[in-house]
Amino acid sequence: MDAPVLCARYDRFDIYFEGYGWDLPRTSKMMENLEESRYADICGTDIEGMADVGWQFIAEPVCFTAENKRGKVVAIAWAAPMRTEDKRTGCNLTYAVDEQYEGRGLATLLTAIAFLAADRLHPQMRFANIECRTDNKGSIAVAKSLGLARHPEEDFSMPVSGKRKKVAFYCFRKKINQCRQSALRILQKKNMDELLGLIKKSAKQNS
Repeated sequence: MDAPVLCARYDRFDIYFEGYGWDLPRTSKMMENLEESRYADICGTDIEGMADVGWQFIAEPVCFTAENKRGKVVAIAWAAPMRTEDKRTGCNLTYAVDEQYEGRGLATLLTAIAFLAADRLHPQMRFANIECRTDNKGSIAVAKSLGLARHPEEDFSMPVSGKRKKVAFYCFRKKINQCRQSALRILQKKNMDELLGLIKKSAKQNS
């Protein structure tokens, strides 16, 4: 499937399957010049410190975006399989929203969609995982809306650009079937069940 592909419409936004990978043209444009500030947790130069928290990615992420009426990407979500040091395979969820579009449910919706797509592509995953700063109330709310719960044994701290001290991060996790149920409820609540058929078709083509 060539990307980006228009998948659905939500409120006044177009929802796109953006492709596979972190460094996609339209996602990079949204975060341009904010890599070391607002989006430092995702693409900052020091985010490689995440490699020390006990897990690693094992495949490229699936990515979905929301575009406003002017054709500008204003929200992004990625879902990618990860493997822990004890060889457990899970799904790491990452999201970003333009400052002007916070509080509209875009991160929760896109993350639910991205998770369901990754879940179809990688059936070996056993849990969902989100890591965010302890002071990032919006990100914490997204994790909880997806049914994830605090997993304090995997909390950590790391250097972040512009901070004199290490920044503390929370870890949220949930069993894959429970996160799946939460994601499905989110789509159903927003009357976006038709997306499930597209996700299933895309997963079959890429399996």
